[in-house]
Amino acid sequence: MATWFITGASRGLGLEIARAALRGGDTVVAAARNPQNLPQDLQHSGRVLGVALDVTRSGEITAAVETAVQHFGGIDVLVNNAGRGLLGALEEITDAEARSLFDLNVFGLINMTRAVLPVMRAAGAGKIVHIGSRSGFEGSPGSACTAPRSSQWPASARRSQQSWSRSGSRA
Repeated sequence: MATWFITGASRGLGLEIARAALRGGDTVVAAARNPQNLPQDLQHSGRVLGVALDVTRSGEITAAVETAVQHFGGIDVLVNNAGRGLLGALEEITDAEARSLFDLNVFGLINMTRAVLPVMRAAGAGKIVHIGSRSGFEGSPGSACTAPRSSQWPASARRSQQSWSRSGSRA
């Protein structure tokens, strides 16, 4: 049995990953900005811990990871799913919009990974999954600010794999 920590677990792909992990007999930390918005099947499962988490807030990341480890004893799989897109021509997107997007899509992913890696290293194993969009691989009009997460993280994970793998973690 593995413990999955899934960001953005209240809907969409994060929710479906959580449900698949449960069907496989695993336990799930379902992270959402408002865990009361988790669907009833997750809220009523004895194998789900709903945690409040906005990945743009470092203090919430630390608290959520500590709560997960206290509750389940560790984290075996981190799924960095929380994120959003921003459509628009580059010259139309404000600095505030771009920074907000990068705080969520890039720095949220970095900070979650940094918070969970020590837990995985201590356990000698773990897997990290970064969810992105196809915009990083096949650019489309209006995706200039969305593409960096999707194109940068697969390459970064491959480069980091060597140092992570010494502790048993995989990306």
